[in-house]
Amino acid sequence: MPETHLKIGELAERAGVTPRTVHYYVHIGLLPPPRGRGRRSYYTEEHLRRLRIIRQLQRYFIPLRRIKEALRLKSLEEVEEEIARTHRVAHEYRDVLRTAMPTVPERTAWERIVLQDGLELHYRLPMGTGVQQFIEFILQQARAWFRAGPPEGSD
Repeated sequence: MPETHLKIGELAERAGVTPRTVHYYVHIGLLPPPRGRGRRSYYTEEHLRRLRIIRQLQRYFIPLRRIKEALRLKSLEEVEEEIARTHRVAHEYRDVLRTAMPTVPERTAWERIVLQDGLELHYRLPMGTGVQQFIEFILQQARAWFRAGPPEGSD
């Protein structure tokens, strides 16, 4: 089977990166340089495969220097197997967490009452039992406090 020749734009598009990223990865030694020289230079399927591996490892927040080291020490097959294993474990852990954690409502609505500039009262809706009376009590106390002014030495 003939070797695939990819120009930098094609390689970048297929890998989901920019040509500038490809150049940077070549510059830091994370990706081998293209084959050939000048306008006739090209990238291969192996370059694409390495770029896809790099992208997958970045999704796990692995720094480029660690990715470079892994690619230097291991074959692409070994790295791909580790990624697949990590992916399986992450999905299993996610599934365990989903079943173990209580369901949380997607949104929570809050109400805000401005008592004075820089001072607010926030409460979650819907209100629980007795909350409305407690809020009324707080508002009465705040109004009385604002009329009388702050107690001595409360600055």
